[in-house]
Amino acid sequence: YVLEKKVLRPDSDIREVMAYAIHLEKEAVDFYRRMSEGCAGAPMAGIFQMLLVDEHRHIQAIEELYETRFLADN
Repeated sequence: YVLEKKVLRPDSDIREVMAYAIHLEKEAVDFYRRMSEGCAGAPMAGIFQMLLVDEHRHIQAIEELYETRFLADN
């Protein structure tokens, strides 16, 4: 949430694209969390929970790559 979500342009650099991807993944996490909660007790709640876990992994992978690439102290 520290990075501003900017509209991507044809000349956007990799840093902007990765920041945008992180925002999209966070929106997906929010969506699947709400769906999982809204379907609590229903058969499809487990599917939304699995998708939520996947989205958390996606965020973690992108954030780690972003930090390695752009926030390294090297």
